[in-house]
Amino acid sequence: MAKRTIIIENGDVFNRLTVVNSEPTKDQRPDSLKKRRCVQCVCDCGKLTFVVPEKLKSGHTTSCGCYQQENRGKSSITHGLCKEPLFDVWRAIIARCENPKDTRYPFYGARGITCCPEWKDYNYFMSEMFPSFEEGLTLDRIDVNAGYSKSNCRWTNMSVQGHNKRPQIGGSSVHMGVSAHDNGKWMVYININKKRCYLFLWDCEVSASKAYDDASYLLYQDRPNGTEYAIDWVFNKVKGKLEAKGFI
Repeated sequence: MAKRTIIIENGDVFNRLTVVNSEPTKDQRPDSLKKRRCVQCVCDCGKLTFVVPEKLKSGHTTSCGCYQQENRGKSSITHGLCKEPLFDVWRAIIARCENPKDTRYPFYGARGITCCPEWKDYNYFMSEMFPSFEEGLTLDRIDVNAGYSKSNCRWTNMSVQGHNKRPQIGGSSVHMGVSAHDNGKWMVYININKKRCYLFLWDCEVSASKAYDDASYLLYQDRPNGTEYAIDWVFNKVKGKLEAKGFI
């Protein structure tokens, strides 16, 4: 199957770059791009640069290099880190949501998880999420059934992200943290800092799901199963177990 040609015309704008010559001759192109298709752009700073179309369309190249220079010092002084890891995060989001060939696409794009239009611009993603980033954190969607956007995303540690997952397909319960046990009982467990804490056996699946939500509320301030919050014997039993284990 022939590779589809990316159509780029003079005047097209990609982040800080505006295309001024969509078909430069071989003599006009730099030595490094003599054998590759490229376009000539003018950056917002006024500098001319040559870019391959794929990098323009994907958002990999957003300027002549001035954007990176402007922010390199700021990022290293303020946060003591390089911005490259965040570019990898952004690129992975786009791939899993929009590229059917990506191994994670069946769990994201194929089931309707999207990336908001603004975040398809790497600079926009950085402007919204970089200020709250801290080294060692990962990007987590608050609602695992909704897409990527500032309102639905946060930087968290691996313990919180591991907790905030969909129930496994084909599992014995539709409720998070609940699994069927012997004699018709339901077991509840929650992961805390890579450790699994078991929260008793329950006669009723609904009570089991509430027990998980109570533990989640005490640890992470959310209730993934959507049960109602009420201080009752279930809550007190779960709280006592977490206190005894030293988790709260």
